[in-house]
Amino acid sequence: MIKLIKLEWKKNRIGRYVRNAAILTGFLCLFLFALAFLGIADDPDGTLDAAPGMDTISAPVELFTGMAYLIFTSVMLASFIVSAYKNKTMNLMFTYPVKRRNILASQMVFVIVTMSFIALSVGMAMKSSKAAIVTSFFLIFLTQANVGDFTMAGNAVFPLVLTILSLGFAILLICNVDNKDLL
Repeated sequence: MIKLIKLEWKKNRIGRYVRNAAILTGFLCLFLFALAFLGIADDPDGTLDAAPGMDTISAPVELFTGMAYLIFTSVMLASFIVSAYKNKTMNLMFTYPVKRRNILASQMVFVIVTMSFIALSVGMAMKSSKAAIVTSFFLIFLTQANVGDFTMAGNAVFPLVLTILSLGFAILLICNVDNKDLL
Protein backbone atom coordinates (compact mmCIF):
# COMPACT_ATOMS: atom_id res chain seq x y z
CA MET A 1 0.00 0.00 0.00
CA ILE A 2 2.87 2.39 0.79
CA LYS A 3 4.40 1.72 -2.61
CA LEU A 4 1.05 2.40 -4.28
CA ILE A 5 0.72 5.69 -2.41
CA LYS A 6 4.22 6.70 -3.54
CA LEU A 7 3.30 5.89 -7.14
CA GLU A 8 0.13 7.98 -6.86
CA TRP A 9 2.20 10.78 -5.32
CA LYS A 10 4.49 10.79 -8.35
CA LYS A 11 1.73 10.32 -10.92
CA ASN A 12 -0.40 13.17 -9.60
CA ARG A 13 2.60 15.38 -8.80
CA ILE A 14 1.45 16.02 -5.25
CA GLY A 15 4.45 18.25 -4.61
CA ARG A 16 2.85 21.06 -6.59
CA TYR A 17 -0.34 20.72 -4.53
CA VAL A 18 1.72 20.94 -1.35
CA ARG A 19 3.41 24.04 -2.76
CA ASN A 20 0.03 25.54 -3.70
CA ALA A 21 -1.34 24.77 -0.21
CA ALA A 22 1.64 26.59 1.31
CA ILE A 23 1.04 29.57 -0.98
CA LEU A 24 -2.66 29.52 -0.10
CA THR A 25 -1.79 29.45 3.60
CA GLY A 26 0.55 32.41 3.13
CA PHE A 27 -2.13 34.42 1.33
CA LEU A 28 -4.70 33.57 3.97
CA CYS A 29 -2.33 34.64 6.76
CA LEU A 30 -1.52 37.87 4.95
CA PHE A 31 -5.19 38.61 4.29
CA LEU A 32 -6.25 37.89 7.86
CA PHE A 33 -3.36 39.94 9.24
CA ALA A 34 -4.46 42.82 6.99
CA LEU A 35 -8.05 42.36 8.10
CA ALA A 36 -7.12 42.55 11.76
CA PHE A 37 -4.22 44.99 11.92
CA LEU A 38 -3.70 47.01 8.74
CA GLY A 39 -6.86 49.07 8.65
CA ILE A 40 -9.19 47.00 6.50
CA ALA A 41 -11.50 46.84 9.50
CA ASP A 42 -10.53 50.30 10.74
CA ASP A 43 -13.13 52.51 12.38
CA PRO A 44 -13.06 56.31 11.89
CA ASP A 45 -12.20 56.79 15.56
CA GLY A 46 -8.92 54.90 15.11
CA THR A 47 -9.71 51.62 16.82
CA LEU A 48 -9.39 48.35 14.98
CA ASP A 49 -12.51 46.20 14.80
CA ALA A 50 -11.00 42.76 14.59
CA ALA A 51 -7.78 43.05 16.54
CA PRO A 52 -8.88 43.60 20.17
CA GLY A 53 -10.49 40.23 20.84
CA MET A 54 -10.40 36.61 19.77
CA ASP A 55 -14.15 36.47 19.22
CA THR A 56 -14.19 39.04 16.44
CA ILE A 57 -11.32 37.52 14.44
CA SER A 58 -12.09 33.82 14.93
CA ALA A 59 -15.21 33.87 12.74
CA PRO A 60 -13.41 35.26 9.64
CA VAL A 61 -10.48 32.88 10.19
CA GLU A 62 -12.83 29.90 10.31
CA LEU A 63 -14.81 31.15 7.33
CA PHE A 64 -11.89 31.85 5.00
CA THR A 65 -9.81 28.80 5.89
CA GLY A 66 -12.82 26.52 5.71
CA MET A 67 -13.76 27.86 2.30
CA ALA A 68 -10.28 27.80 0.89
CA TYR A 69 -9.31 24.31 1.99
CA LEU A 70 -12.65 22.68 1.22
CA ILE A 71 -12.46 23.96 -2.34
CA PHE A 72 -8.77 23.05 -2.54
CA THR A 73 -9.32 19.45 -1.43
CA SER A 74 -12.36 19.09 -3.68
CA VAL A 75 -10.30 20.20 -6.66
CA MET A 76 -7.56 17.75 -5.70
CA LEU A 77 -9.93 14.82 -5.34
CA ALA A 78 -11.75 15.74 -8.54
CA SER A 79 -8.49 15.88 -10.47
CA PHE A 80 -7.20 12.61 -8.98
CA ILE A 81 -10.27 10.43 -9.06
CA VAL A 82 -13.18 11.85 -11.05
CA SER A 83 -11.06 12.84 -14.03
CA ALA A 84 -9.40 9.40 -13.96
CA TYR A 85 -12.81 7.80 -14.33
CA LYS A 86 -13.84 10.33 -16.97
CA ASN A 87 -10.65 9.85 -19.03
CA LYS A 88 -10.87 6.05 -18.66
CA THR A 89 -7.40 5.87 -17.09
CA MET A 90 -8.94 4.31 -14.00
CA ASN A 91 -9.97 1.31 -16.13
CA LEU A 92 -6.30 0.84 -17.03
CA MET A 93 -5.32 1.08 -13.37
CA PHE A 94 -7.91 -1.56 -12.50
CA THR A 95 -6.09 -4.03 -14.76
CA TYR A 96 -3.06 -3.89 -12.45
CA PRO A 97 -2.64 -6.88 -10.12
CA VAL A 98 -3.68 -4.75 -7.15
CA LYS A 99 -7.06 -4.68 -5.46
CA ARG A 100 -9.29 -1.90 -6.72
CA ARG A 101 -10.01 -0.83 -3.16
CA ASN A 102 -6.31 -0.26 -2.56
CA ILE A 103 -5.99 1.81 -5.73
CA LEU A 104 -8.89 4.07 -4.81
CA ALA A 105 -7.86 4.28 -1.15
CA SER A 106 -4.32 5.30 -2.15
CA GLN A 107 -5.78 8.17 -4.17
CA MET A 108 -8.07 9.28 -1.35
CA VAL A 109 -5.44 9.16 1.42
CA PHE A 110 -3.93 12.59 0.48
CA VAL A 111 -6.66 14.67 2.02
CA ILE A 112 -7.50 12.29 4.92
CA VAL A 113 -11.06 13.05 6.14
CA THR A 114 -12.85 16.20 5.03
CA MET A 115 -16.26 17.21 3.84
CA SER A 116 -14.85 17.09 0.33
CA PHE A 117 -15.60 13.35 0.26
CA ILE A 118 -19.25 14.40 -0.04
CA ALA A 119 -18.32 16.54 -3.03
CA LEU A 120 -16.27 13.66 -4.44
CA SER A 121 -19.27 11.33 -4.19
CA VAL A 122 -21.45 13.79 -6.09
CA GLY A 123 -18.73 14.20 -8.72
CA MET A 124 -18.38 10.43 -9.06
CA ALA A 125 -22.14 9.96 -9.39
CA MET A 126 -22.32 12.61 -12.09
CA LYS A 127 -18.92 11.72 -13.58
CA SER A 128 -17.98 15.39 -13.51
CA SER A 129 -15.15 17.25 -11.84
CA LYS A 130 -17.16 20.45 -12.11
CA ALA A 131 -20.00 18.89 -10.12
CA ALA A 132 -17.57 18.03 -7.32
CA ILE A 133 -16.27 21.60 -7.18
CA VAL A 134 -19.79 23.12 -7.30
CA THR A 135 -20.85 20.76 -4.50
CA SER A 136 -17.96 22.03 -2.39
CA PHE A 137 -19.32 25.56 -2.81
CA PHE A 138 -22.77 24.36 -1.75
CA LEU A 139 -21.21 22.75 1.33
CA ILE A 140 -19.55 26.07 2.17
CA PHE A 141 -22.86 27.87 1.85
CA LEU A 142 -24.52 25.22 3.98
CA THR A 143 -21.95 25.38 6.77
CA GLN A 144 -21.13 29.10 6.80
CA ALA A 145 -24.28 30.94 5.71
CA ASN A 146 -26.58 32.86 8.03
CA VAL A 147 -30.34 33.11 7.64
CA GLY A 148 -31.36 35.81 10.06
CA ASP A 149 -30.20 34.64 13.46
CA PHE A 150 -29.96 30.99 12.39
CA THR A 151 -26.52 29.68 11.45
CA MET A 152 -24.91 26.27 11.23
CA ALA A 153 -21.43 27.68 11.90
CA GLY A 154 -21.93 27.86 15.66
CA ASN A 155 -23.64 24.48 15.94
CA ALA A 156 -21.32 21.80 17.33
CA VAL A 157 -23.41 18.85 16.15
CA PHE A 158 -23.63 19.83 12.48
CA PRO A 159 -19.89 19.51 11.67
CA LEU A 160 -19.84 16.16 13.45
CA VAL A 161 -22.78 14.95 11.34
CA LEU A 162 -21.07 16.16 8.15
CA THR A 163 -17.83 14.41 9.15
CA ILE A 164 -19.65 11.14 9.79
CA LEU A 165 -21.53 11.58 6.51
CA SER A 166 -18.28 12.19 4.62
CA LEU A 167 -16.73 9.09 6.20
CA GLY A 168 -19.78 7.12 5.09
CA PHE A 169 -19.43 8.42 1.54
CA ALA A 170 -15.72 7.56 1.50
CA ILE A 171 -16.42 4.03 2.72
CA LEU A 172 -19.18 3.60 0.13
CA LEU A 173 -16.86 4.79 -2.64
CA ILE A 174 -14.18 2.30 -1.65
CA CYS A 175 -16.58 -0.61 -1.06
CA ASN A 176 -18.48 -0.15 -4.32
CA VAL A 177 -15.40 0.19 -6.50
CA ASP A 178 -15.29 -3.57 -7.16
CA ASN A 179 -18.73 -3.44 -8.81
CA LYS A 180 -18.39 0.00 -10.39
CA ASP A 181 -17.77 -1.06 -14.00
CA LEU A 182 -20.02 -4.12 -13.81
CA LEU A 183 -23.24 -2.08 -13.70
